[in-house]
Amino acid sequence: MVSQWNRVKWSRANQAVNAAFLDSAGQRVDLDASATPEAYFMALRAASQQDLAITFLALALPRLEAVVWAADAVRTLAPPDGSSEADTLRAVLQWTEDPSEAGRRAAADAAQHCETTSPAWLTAMAAFYSGGSIAPADCEPLPAPLDAAGRFAAGAILVTCAGLKDPDAGLETCLEAGARLATEGLRARIGR
Repeated sequence: MVSQWNRVKWSRANQAVNAAFLDSAGQRVDLDASATPEAYFMALRAASQQDLAITFLALALPRLEAVVWAADAVRTLAPPDGSSEADTLRAVLQWTEDPSEAGRRAAADAAQHCETTSPAWLTAMAAFYSGGSIAPADCEPLPAPLDAAGRFAAGAILVTCAGLKDPDAGLETCLEAGARLATEGLRARIGR
């Protein structure tokens, strides 16, 4: 199968994630890890492993697209009503429009006023861990773990969907939006 996922640079699912994910959370994911990322994602969906499909795609996408996916999901499905969360999400959305170092740090700073379990906080952490140093600006650079941005982005999407009246419909909306991002890139942003 030739993948239509133009934004995903991996040719096999097991390149995008490590073996621990493929046996994730004690659930045996008995799928062909050498399949294309798109085929693996579709197999997860067919096996009703929507949460793993979200996490897999967030790890397979480039980090900017993963953060955009999470921010758009939060903004579209469950816009924050608290001022701290709204300010944080606004900072993340600004960063997605202009992914600068200052904007990345501004999103993380705004998140310091949020609950650490809120979708806005998780999205800000996805932005912060997307690149650059995670150490304070006046310290030696410290790179983020390669999977951190994707894991935070997936967390934001999963927490957002869990809080909806119909979590399954929210997951499906996000899965479709994520697949469009994988194919079309940032042209496919939801809610635009």
